[in-house]
Amino acid sequence: MAAATNLTESTAAFEKQAANLGLEDGWIQALKNAGVTTLGRLAFSCGQPGTPVTEQDVRNLMTASDPGGRITVGDLATMRRLIFEAQTAVVALARSQADPNADPTLRKMPPAERSSRIANQRVRLQGLSMEGNMEVAHQVYDQLNGMMEADTLKYLALSKCITRMQEITSAKPPKELKLDTSGTGITVKDSITEQQCSTGTELDLLEAMTRRSLAFDAMGLVDFHIFQKWIQYLFNLMRQPPPPNFKAPTLTQLLRADCQAFVRLQELSRDGIKPHADGTRPLDALIDNLPKDHTVVYYMLPTAQEKTHPKPAKPATQKTETASWKNWSNEKSSSWKSAKQTQWKKGSGKTGGSGKLPYQLKNCASATPEGKRLCFAYNIDGCDKAAAGDSREKGGLTAQLRALGLTSSYGVDRVVKPRSKCPIVKVDLTTPHGEALAKSWLSNPLCAYAHWGIPCGTASRAREIDLNDGEYQPQPLRNDAYPEGLPWLTGDDAERVRLANKVYEVCCRLILFCHFNNIRWSLEQPERSIFWLTKFWRMVLQHLTPIYVVFSACMYGGSRPNRTAIATDIKELQELACDCTGNHKHLPWGRTKTGFATAAEVEYPLELCKAWAAAVFRSISKQFDLELSVLPAHPDKKARASTVKQTRKSLAFMQDYSHVETARFQRAPKFRVGSKLPATLGADDATLPAYARILRISQIPSHQDGGKSSEKATMFEVAFGVPWSEEAFIKEALLRGHPVHLFESLHSNLSNAIRSNVNEKPEKIVTDRAAWFKKWTRRALELRKQEADLHKKMPSHRRQILEGKRILLLREIIEDMNYPDPGIVDLIEKGFDLVGEAGGGLVLPRDFEPATMSIQDLADHAKSSNEAIFHSTKSSGDSEVDEELWKKTCKEVEKGWLSRLPLSEVPHGRLSRRFAVVQGGKVRPIDNYSESQVNDAVNVTSKCTVDGTDCIAAMIAEYMRLCEVKSVNPELLGRSFDLKSAYRQLAVSDSSLKWARLAVYNPSLKITEVFQQHSLPFGAKASVIGFLRCARLIQWLAHSLSIMVTCYFDDYVCVAPSNLARNTDQSFCLLLDLLGWRYGVSGEKSDSMSHEISALGVMVDLSETSEGRVMVRNTEKRKHDLSNQIDRALSSRRLTTHEATSLKGRLGFAEGQLFGRATKRLINVLGQHVLRPPKRGVLSDETVSAMLQVKGRLLNAQPRLVKADVGDVFFLFTDACFDCEAKEGGVGGVLIDQTGCVVSWFGGEASRDFCESFMAEDQEQAIGELEAFVVLVAFRVWQDLVRSKHLLCFIDNEAARYLILKGYSKNPVLCNIVHHLAKVEEELFVLPWYARVPSECNIADPPSRSVPHELLPETSRVPMPDLRSVLDEASKPLSAS
Repeated sequence: MAAATNLTESTAAFEKQAANLGLEDGWIQALKNAGVTTLGRLAFSCGQPGTPVTEQDVRNLMTASDPGGRITVGDLATMRRLIFEAQTAVVALARSQADPNADPTLRKMPPAERSSRIANQRVRLQGLSMEGNMEVAHQVYDQLNGMMEADTLKYLALSKCITRMQEITSAKPPKELKLDTSGTGITVKDSITEQQCSTGTELDLLEAMTRRSLAFDAMGLVDFHIFQKWIQYLFNLMRQPPPPNFKAPTLTQLLRADCQAFVRLQELSRDGIKPHADGTRPLDALIDNLPKDHTVVYYMLPTAQEKTHPKPAKPATQKTETASWKNWSNEKSSSWKSAKQTQWKKGSGKTGGSGKLPYQLKNCASATPEGKRLCFAYNIDGCDKAAAGDSREKGGLTAQLRALGLTSSYGVDRVVKPRSKCPIVKVDLTTPHGEALAKSWLSNPLCAYAHWGIPCGTASRAREIDLNDGEYQPQPLRNDAYPEGLPWLTGDDAERVRLANKVYEVCCRLILFCHFNNIRWSLEQPERSIFWLTKFWRMVLQHLTPIYVVFSACMYGGSRPNRTAIATDIKELQELACDCTGNHKHLPWGRTKTGFATAAEVEYPLELCKAWAAAVFRSISKQFDLELSVLPAHPDKKARASTVKQTRKSLAFMQDYSHVETARFQRAPKFRVGSKLPATLGADDATLPAYARILRISQIPSHQDGGKSSEKATMFEVAFGVPWSEEAFIKEALLRGHPVHLFESLHSNLSNAIRSNVNEKPEKIVTDRAAWFKKWTRRALELRKQEADLHKKMPSHRRQILEGKRILLLREIIEDMNYPDPGIVDLIEKGFDLVGEAGGGLVLPRDFEPATMSIQDLADHAKSSNEAIFHSTKSSGDSEVDEELWKKTCKEVEKGWLSRLPLSEVPHGRLSRRFAVVQGGKVRPIDNYSESQVNDAVNVTSKCTVDGTDCIAAMIAEYMRLCEVKSVNPELLGRSFDLKSAYRQLAVSDSSLKWARLAVYNPSLKITEVFQQHSLPFGAKASVIGFLRCARLIQWLAHSLSIMVTCYFDDYVCVAPSNLARNTDQSFCLLLDLLGWRYGVSGEKSDSMSHEISALGVMVDLSETSEGRVMVRNTEKRKHDLSNQIDRALSSRRLTTHEATSLKGRLGFAEGQLFGRATKRLINVLGQHVLRPPKRGVLSDETVSAMLQVKGRLLNAQPRLVKADVGDVFFLFTDACFDCEAKEGGVGGVLIDQTGCVVSWFGGEASRDFCESFMAEDQEQAIGELEAFVVLVAFRVWQDLVRSKHLLCFIDNEAARYLILKGYSKNPVLCNIVHHLAKVEEELFVLPWYARVPSECNIADPPSRSVPHELLPETSRVPMPDLRSVLDEASKPLSAS
């Protein structure tokens, strides 16, 4: 059979094309009789391609083919068209063959040629069924056609020899963007889907090999019978009985032999594989000789039987088993006895014996190489006591980037593990929608850096190491010759490689996307990973030249000398390069009792993450003009100030060192990255100061002999943090100030309004407001007809929702006043999207929270989601609540906010469930757009910031402060405004209506009904941002009218001088009326200006503002509600998980609004109650005690006092020391004002009796108790100075600082200390922030040890009798007894 594999050389294609154009059979046969049998010959029968073909030329051809034939006009036209198409096909083929970047193996076989060959084959091979499992897929013929085009043999894996049925029933491949052959353009092509057939059994394998033989035969490359003879030979070898102590050849060996056969055939057929002119086929003779080729038959030799080992049990459950382990430091045996799961009991001794050890601790150690004790609880279930930087804390690159202030950093993984150190988005990037989602994140203008730590299990060279593990020996899945996977893989191994290749392909495409969009990137793999040889990485190398950085993880605290390579475009990451110096111990490689050591080294060491994150930050800070600071002024700083709430995860105030220097050593240093030098170290003309923090160790070539580089000699460059001096640390702290100063919650427009009310005369403010309202009221009348016409063009549902909104007027106002968010008017007019990107324009701080689902995914899975939500929408169990929820839903239908929706329209969008929440006796409908995953399809690009109670207090305090400066009466009046059904005054965009469907339970008919939601839903993530943009617009306009007002979602708190109060009240009401916003005109928030403002659950008392003071307290309603909720729990001695969650949330909100932390203990206890619910919800004695304490605080706490001088800042340094042998200690404290002067200090000894009063009977030391206690003492000593002030407290004991922030400890003494400290904070109305200070630069360290210091004059010292009195008074309620 002729080797006609392309369109121009196929006779069958010629005949089919001529027939399709309508050429009569007589003319087709006449052309063939004349020798014109292909399109290629026809193209040159009338001239040549590219030259015009005249009518006479065509007539001459037809006359020459059939001299007596009658030529009609139709025959002439058809022949001219056939000649044109033939010439076009020849030109296209020539261009393709001339293109150096074109891959000839991708050219498909003409369908007509394929059909002709298959029909011919059926005739030749009569008796052989070619249906069902024997029908070859068309893509197999296409692959062989590519080989013939290239005239080169390639291995055709049996797994790719699928059936035609499998090819037909597979999904259509999705479209994807690809680079064209020039590398400069983008084309849209079908993505390549690698379908595979099963080869796991002998029958599957035989069928696949037979299909391949049929394909080679049809293409004329190999005779079917010759190929089948070779296949039969291989199977006969498998069936031969093996010699004693040997195993018969396996299917895996057969696949390897098959692959080697193709390798051998390719070597022997370098002259080509196409049939010769005489019809002989080169491959026939070569395949016939394969049984004599020892390089192929070698793979089918029987293998020796090996002694098998029992397969290790998988640690699927928390079962315990006997195990022993060693300490890194002293190599002494030790053991633990384990109770059920992870609750342990103490053993009878420190060494010796064996016990049951949880499987997670096998092969682990009790301490780091430096001797630091490890927390086993963290490695099993996670430990909430692990402080930042603690050896218990597992490092995470994303977490360290967030710690540097890049708080919009997220991890991405297909599987999300619990207790992650940073937010992780669960997305499968190997899916088309997952990749599209990743590109949407990378397309965000805020995206500056992306890192890929892709799995290396299938590409690991460790698989090549012989572990003498018998049949459980991991086998290589790739090699240098086949980096994309060994072709003979089957089953799970083949699937693992396929999935890994998909990950590699997607990640490499995304790296190119970053490269072309100027986004910094990095990718990490083992240095010797086979990944670097894959075609996916080679594709990346065609477009860029990366920087490679290689380092040993053990130099950053890793347990093993794991050599890792980073490919990146960030020059600063070259600082990470370093080899192991050999000055520390390593754990062994190989199999561990829980798996393989390589799996244990997947996590990046903490010190590596810190150095990596710092280098990345320095790089992107140049691009985004950021300032490197441990506590930078990042966008959410004001939001964090809104609660003055500090946690362990809050950003550090200052780093432990002042600046970074480098030193070079000729010999390898004995310390590792992250360590802190206990004393000055000098060697090789380099000196490192005491307490220096080692940040980096890099190897660089040493230059000798006039700058010539020595080949082998290297030097070690050490980057270290220079420790602070006491004076320098204090100076830097004064420069930074309080990290969340109350006045920082005042944005510039509000500050301008405050200054205007102080500096401007009341008459001028009134006149300016009147002129503004006169201008725009007149303009509103002029635009009345245009506004009506605009509303008429809207859909009826949107027209009803936006009734009264003066949209054209608003557009003119913000254009005239240069409002920074002009696009908000169009959104109000056309509605807000519920999916896609949700941003706050320029009025909300920039932020990024990635979507975890694409809009296409949302649509694709709508049917199953809607069915689940529809059937799960049932009664709440309370008939009254169900009735009230249904009534509210029906009222929304009457108002046009909802409309009934036929069930037939539901599948076209997403359905969300509506449920009821009872708050304060009221039933509030909540629309669960999270359950329906609509919220998952939103890319949030702005942070939702609001003005809480702190902003209200700051606004009033700033006004009183400025009035004192100007000697103006600071008396204020105020009131609150509440927008009525605020979200319902805005509409959903037409494109998002399909995502706004609600399922509501109808208690009357006891069925679920479906509604279309037209107004913004309270429960959609995008609704919050959209509404806040509108709320901030109203506030901005009010500020421009010199109205002092704060905004907390739909609640506005407005204050004004007493002589402007009435005008201010009327002006704000008129502003809302003018714009068409409805607000409450009745109820507790509708009163006129007065000395009391009720908002956000607190009462703001302005009656003493004339004296420079304002009081903030909980409203009686909040006290009553919380007290009743606690009483109900105490009376029943039970608390369900739902009730505990509700109480915890309400206490947390109340705590934030009043700046206090006295309820911290109960919040922690309730959190434990939620995480580990006790049987039947029974309250523990500890929970009851905490509830009683909180109830007392709620009912008896004094109002919060805010004074005009609240902005003053004091800096408090405290320290304590303790001698474990003498059981004596000392305490010290230093108070510094904001000018840097030492206001006062104290220092004194703590006697043995005093220290033992804090200690339990078997307790050996009390440093933690003393470090926390001295803070309480300092508050009491200087209570008159720090009252109602900002206070920055520096502590050098991280455990004590953490417990103060946590507000709770299982140690009863520490728990009492931190609880009393919280009470003192409330009593003094102080605004504290607890920061860390290194011990070596803590100014309070000398007085705690009774050592004089030049910065602490005796004249400023607290008299010892006064200190002793405070010590005794403060310690009375804290005794361990």
